[in-house]
This record gives sequence, structure tokens and C-alpha cells, in this order.
Amino acid sequence: MNNTKVLVLTGDAGAGHMACSRALKVAFKRKSPDLEVEIVDVFKFSPFGRIFDGFLSIVGSFPFAKFLFNLGFRLIDKSKIISKVGYFLLLRGIYKSTLKLIKKERPDLVVSNNPLTTAVVTECRRALDFNYIVTVTDIGTIARWWASDNADLIFSPTERATRELLGFIPNCKILTGYYSLRKVERLSEKEISKKKEEFCKKSSFDLNKPIILITGGGISTIKILKKIQKFIKKSKYQFVILTGRDKRLEKRLREEFVDEQRIFIQPFTDEVLTFFSLADVIIAKPGANTVLEMEKLMKKVIFTDTVGYQEVGNVEYVKSNPNFVFVGKEYGRLPQEVERLLNQKVILCEREINDAEVIVEYILKNGLFKTYRKIKKCEK
Repeated sequence: MNNTKVLVLTGDAGAGHMACSRALKVAFKRKSPDLEVEIVDVFKFSPFGRIFDGFLSIVGSFPFAKFLFNLGFRLIDKSKIISKVGYFLLLRGIYKSTLKLIKKERPDLVVSNNPLTTAVVTECRRALDFNYIVTVTDIGTIARWWASDNADLIFSPTERATRELLGFIPNCKILTGYYSLRKVERLSEKEISKKKEEFCKKSSFDLNKPIILITGGGISTIKILKKIQKFIKKSKYQFVILTGRDKRLEKRLREEFVDEQRIFIQPFTDEVLTFFSLADVIIAKPGANTVLEMEKLMKKVIFTDTVGYQEVGNVEYVKSNPNFVFVGKEYGRLPQEVERLLNQKVILCEREINDAEVIVEYILKNGLFKTYRKIKKCEK
């Protein structure tokens, strides 16, 4: 497959979409080292796209902003006319630059893994003929823009997601049971014990006391911490707080808990799955990536409130796993739920959703790469 190029187009809104893009890139390179894979954040092509991640932070912080955000997407999902108006107002600025990029790069395969990006690439496909697949990165609430009538194939994670996609466009070509998640290796109990012992020596934690891990990705971590500050300070438990790439949050928390040996602040790390594995209970927001990773690791998790419309459908999925608890906005339930989960044995609950590795295997096996075709006569 020499000189074969894959273009992964995404919109960097929160950590999930970019994480899925990287998972696909790693899988492609592992399966076919000579393959050229490039990830492009097409949100950078327009003012709207560049502020979208910041806008989501506002949505996560202010209830009224969240209400407007959710209302907008519900209206787009319910009405084709509103969907077209929304595309014209929000995404048309991304279209021309994305089309220009595809013409320039001449990829053998274009992959889209964001609903807004998918709407744009679907329009590009009307002007230019290229091989094109969609990897849906939501598991419950499926936005209309995920449904593409001209994608060669859509990888859908769940039966519910597939039903919603077909409800928008009945002739979508869909394969169910696939999500572009990175490869998650579940450690044995012996391996977890060893990792936990190593970490406790490094952090001065007591090996015999429970470890509670808090993660949310930037603004969501801040929100969770604000709600459970008293619980953290009065609790007998030990806490690992993941701050991701938020340097200001890391600095603030290090200063706040400088004399507290029960609290360990961990910035961005490539070993995040190891931290998930050694935690006794995890507190997180119900993002699709987080939910699926925790499920594959068979962790006991308490999920707090959703950030936006795209996470609402994840709640039903969370509630169907006996190792998960959804408290939503009821942060006062956290102490009792932590105690209950600590005393509860892990229950086997593994659903068949294939990861990025299997998606790439399918692409390679079924010849979804095609040579670049001639430009169609169509100007947008």
C-alpha cells in the first residue's frame, strides 16, 4: 500500500473526537506501516470552528447556554429545513477550505469522525469523487449531521445509533458495532496490584486505602471539583485528579492541595488507562469515549451531569451497566454511591463494540481504498 494516503478529518471539540482520530491513525500505522495518515482539524478553517471548543466550555458552565445549545441541535435533528439553515450559517465557511484540502491532498480515503465535519465532507463528496467513510463517535444521541447519503460506509457503534441514522436517511450504508476507540488492554488483578503498589510508593499513598479517580477533561473536571469539594476534604479516601492539558487547573490544584498527601494531581499522560485501572472507583462525566473505555476495563464508575446534547443519550447506556451509577446533578449522592461501589464486586458486563483496530482491519480487508477520481462538474 505504498503511497496510499488516508485523510482523517475531524472537529476538535473536547478531547473525544481528536482521541478517536489518533486511535485510527495508530491503528492504520500498526496494520500498514507504509501508509501515510494525516489528521486535520477542519474547525480551524472558520471563525465558528475556532471558537467551538470554547463555546462548549460555556455550555458546560452555564445552564442557559446548555439549554440553547441542546435546543439548537434538537431543532436541527427534527427539521431538514432548519438543518439546511444551520449548515449555511455555521458550516459553509468550512466547506470551501475542506474541499480545497481534499483536492490538494488527493487522498485514497477520507475518514470523518465528527457530525459537523461529516455534514461538510458529505457536501464535498457532491463536488468531488473520493472514497469516504464515517466513524460515528456518539453512542446514544445521534445528530442528523452524522447521517450521510453518499458515504461509502458508516461505522455505527450501537443498534440504537443505527436506528437513528436510518431514521434520518433510510439508504445510509451502515455497519453496526464499531466505534473508533483506542485499543484498551485490560490488566490482570496481579498486574493492577503491582501498578498500584508502584504508584503508592511514588505518591506516598497508603496502599491499604481506596483510591478515587476524578476525570472530566478541563471544564468538566472543574465543575465536578466545585460540587464535591467538601466531600474530598472531609473524606478518608485518597484522590487522583486528572487535569489533562489544562495547565492553569493543574497549577491551581497543586497550590490548593500542597499539604494534602491524600490528593495526587496528574496532568496529561499517555498512561491514563493505567490510572483508570488502579483506581477503585472513578468519578467522570458521561462522554462516549470515557464510558466505553471504563466498560472495557470493567471499572466501577459514578457519572455526573452531561455537558451537552451529544451526551444525553449516553445516560441510558450508562444505566444499563451494573458497574456504573449515574447521579447527574445530584452530587450529594456521591459519598454514599462511592461507599456502595467500594463494597460491590465488579459484575461482568461486556458489550460487543469493536474498536479502531477492527475498523481498520475491515477497511483494509474489504478494499475501501480507491484511486483518486476526477473532479465532478459542480461548484458550491
